[in-house]
Amino acid sequence: MRIEDYIIPENVIPIIRNKQVLEDLPKDNIFISKEDLVILFRIEIPMQIETGVGLIQVTDKIIDLWGMNTQEVYEKALKNMQERDIVKIYTMDSVLNHMLSGTQEEEVSKEILEQMESPLLVITNEKHTNGAVGILNTDKLQKVYEMVQEDLYILPSSIHECLLISKEKMDLQELREMVADINEKEVIPEERLSDNVYEYSGATKEITIAGNNTREKGAVEHIR
Repeated sequence: MRIEDYIIPENVIPIIRNKQVLEDLPKDNIFISKEDLVILFRIEIPMQIETGVGLIQVTDKIIDLWGMNTQEVYEKALKNMQERDIVKIYTMDSVLNHMLSGTQEEEVSKEILEQMESPLLVITNEKHTNGAVGILNTDKLQKVYEMVQEDLYILPSSIHECLLISKEKMDLQELREMVADINEKEVIPEERLSDNVYEYSGATKEITIAGNNTREKGAVEHIR
C-alpha cells in the first residue's frame, strides 16, 4: 500500500504532551487542550522494519480532506484507541518483573488486587511508548475504580506511562513533591508530562488536577 492509503481517520491515534510543546508545534498541527496537557494526533504508518511504525502528524489540511473538524478527530482517535484495546494497566510488580526477567506482563484483575495492599498500577500500552495517553480511556480507569472502590490519583511518570494509586490515605502534597522530584532527576525534559498530580472520580468519570475544588473547563471527559 502507498503511504497515502494509510492517511484515513481509522488510523488516527492520540498522544499526550505537556502544553509547553505548543511553543514549537507547527502551526498547522491540530490539537486539543486538557488541563495543563495537550492532545495531539498522529497517523500510524507501518514501516518495513519488523514491528516498526512511523507517525505522521495530523494537520489542518488532512482533516479538511476528511471533512472533519478537530473535535470529531479527537472523538475518532479515542474510539480507535478503545476499539484496538491499546491501553494496558499492569501492576508495578508485573512491569518490574518483565524488565528484570522478561516475564510476560499480566493485566490487572480484581483477583490480583485483592492480594495486594495499596497496589501501585501502571497505565501504558504494550510497547510502553507514548502510553500515558491511556488516561484518556476512562472506561479502563472506571474498571480500576470499581475494583478498589476508591477514587484514584494519577501520577504522570512520563509521556510513556502514568501511575495509578488509590486516593485512600495518600498525602497529596507528598505525591506532588515526589512527581516533581522524579521529573527533575530521572526524566529527560522532552519526555516529562507534568509536575501536577491528577485525580479520577468514579462518580463523574472525569480527570482533573488534584486539589481543584471545582471542575475545570478543561477537564478530561469520559469516552462515550
